[in-house]
Amino acid sequence: MMRGANGSIDATFNIGSGFPNGTVSAIQVQANGKILVVGSFTQVNGAAVGRIVRLLSDGSIDPAYDTGLGANGDIYGAAIDDVGKLVIVGAFSSVNGTPRPGVARLLTNGAVDPSFNPGAGPNAGVYCVAHQRDGKILIGGLFTSYNGSTPASRIARLERNGTYDNSFSIGTGFNSWVYTIALQGDGKILAGGDFTTYNGATRNRLV
Repeated sequence: MMRGANGSIDATFNIGSGFPNGTVSAIQVQANGKILVVGSFTQVNGAAVGRIVRLLSDGSIDPAYDTGLGANGDIYGAAIDDVGKLVIVGAFSSVNGTPRPGVARLLTNGAVDPSFNPGAGPNAGVYCVAHQRDGKILIGGLFTSYNGSTPASRIARLERNGTYDNSFSIGTGFNSWVYTIALQGDGKILAGGDFTTYNGATRNRLV
């Protein structure tokens, strides 16, 4: 990690041996300056972690953030909501032993949030996540259904409790994976990825 404002390495930020055995896929910074990092790694500076870690502002591991076993598969994306909880998405099926296929929400201490339950969740990997201002959650990826039966071709919107939002009507959705989602100031949604159509209309990789 590099934090110098002029592009140089910030010597006050020291992660030791860092992340020696996996990739970092997403970083989120809390309002208090603590740093949430997710990816495929299972070690940070010699300590065993489950693909999630919170660092203090000096780069050391925050012992107050305990995810237990962490995620049992790679985490591809993460986003902090309006109350400081972290939503993670990826190719995992559980977090600290709790079933959470592809999407989970963590409390501010790192524990799995029991009030967020996606059920069977998406049927394939999730690559990205974003929060709307109303608290609803957008996810995108490889999946084509949600919670076992609801068609959701590579994009879905979830309620705060993890259930599928049926008012988000995508028709036939995307013909290939969604890799990134961003929200405009007016609430409109930008989605990018490998797709060439959305709901039957030609849209080459961005809509």
